[in-house]
Amino acid sequence: MTAIEVPIHLFGAYVILFRTPAKMTSVKWSMLVLHFWSSLLDITICFLVVPYTVFPVPGGIPLGILSLLNVPPIVQGFFLVICGSLTGISILAFFENRCNSMKYGPYSQSKLTKAIRYTYLGINYSMAFGFMIPIYFQIPGKLEGEKYAIKRLPCLPSKIYKNPNFFVVSTNISFIYSLVGGFTVVVTSQILYHVIYSVIELRNRPKNYRE
Repeated sequence: MTAIEVPIHLFGAYVILFRTPAKMTSVKWSMLVLHFWSSLLDITICFLVVPYTVFPVPGGIPLGILSLLNVPPIVQGFFLVICGSLTGISILAFFENRCNSMKYGPYSQSKLTKAIRYTYLGINYSMAFGFMIPIYFQIPGKLEGEKYAIKRLPCLPSKIYKNPNFFVVSTNISFIYSLVGGFTVVVTSQILYHVIYSVIELRNRPKNYRE
């Protein structure tokens, strides 16, 4: 899958960089950032990490190239989650760009408006990196993680939880759900706001102006 994906992703980046129409220049870089993080997420899942999860245990075994390079499993897990969260924030940034272009025009925003936008996006990008930090302080030891996995899944084969790369992020699964779920709700609600605003704005504009 990686051999198929990489050429397609590279072609997509080429199209964004060199074939974007002049009237879409204002959205060009937000499209490129979104394309980069979504492409990296694809490559991470299919090649770099290749997570083998053991649901409902919040953990599993990474089977990708990073394991062959002896990258710690927990580092791979956090890298995968951060790629996913940054993809979500990039989607938000893309629609925020479109929404603000409709409000103020693509090139007529004041310094104050730009400062507010950059602060808003900076907070969201910081949240993508920081929302998993509380989990880092709850990572159980190898033995404790194995005991938790056996308790949750008594039928789990020993070759899985005895694998040297097997890891459990936390023994408090409700805490994981609350963090990930809270982050998802916050980001999704913002995306929906920008999408709905943009749709309403387009519908209210004269047809010849939209064109």
